[in-house]
Amino acid sequence: MKLINTALICIGFISSYSQGMSSEDLFRYALENSPTIKNNNLDVNMAEQQIKQALTSGYPKINGSLSF
Repeated sequence: MKLINTALICIGFISSYSQGMSSEDLFRYALENSPTIKNNNLDVNMAEQQIKQALTSGYPKINGSLSF
């Protein structure tokens, strides 16, 4: 019985000191910390870099030299 009372008191203290978050805050937190979203953003960045690399390989190359 003492253990149950102690557990309930601890839960009461924890819940009274915890911060409430609005649904918008929870959504923002999930967007910033979701590993799936982070991985997908990295994939998008990698694809953009590959597109840039493919475009620059098609540009003409200019070679020149100057001498006196």
